[in-house]
Amino acid sequence: MGQERSIKNIVWQLPIASAENNNTDYVHGNAKPHAFAICDDNLMNWSLCKKYGQYSEQYEAINIEGVEEKYLCKKCLNSYKKLKKKEEIINESQKIYRS
Repeated sequence: MGQERSIKNIVWQLPIASAENNNTDYVHGNAKPHAFAICDDNLMNWSLCKKYGQYSEQYEAINIEGVEEKYLCKKCLNSYKKLKKKEEIINESQKIYRS
């Protein structure tokens, strides 16, 4: 549970309604894709916005390349962008350090 978040451990998926309570596999018609942080402990994965929890390995991931931002969860997208920027800064500083 204390696993460090990384862009490579994030998948975008439609939230499945009540995944923690039943196995209906129901997706609300107005649902937007959310970013789920995959954990190694096989527990429920929570969306970055903390609104949905689901077992992400059971459902199809969505490639968000080329998807307009208005079709994605705003809170998840903002958290994803912050994480991506943080990783880019770390990678740049490691390149400078190696030089």
